[in-house]
Amino acid sequence: MAGPTAGYLLGFLLSAVAVGWLAERGWGRDVWRTAATMALGHVVLFIPGWFGSPCCSDGPRRSPPGVTPFITATVLKTGLGVGIVAAVYGLVQRRRQAGG
Repeated sequence: MAGPTAGYLLGFLLSAVAVGWLAERGWGRDVWRTAATMALGHVVLFIPGWFGSPCCSDGPRRSPPGVTPFITATVLKTGLGVGIVAAVYGLVQRRRQAGG
């Protein structure tokens, strides 16, 4: 838990706790709440990573090189995740209604 990736390691832990807590309370049952939950998870992950980056040890003066390349991928990953969760949840609901 030391070095330039320590903030991200902490962020992964905090993100898992936050997203899990929200999912247990039903925030994964529709598209908009799933999107909000996943987006929040990414924000929670990136904040400690940003502040833990060596270029930002005094505060976030500029975007650290460890964050900028991943912003587009994060947006795409969130969209893909929302689509998959919505599709799987829909299948589960149909199976429950069909009694199987």
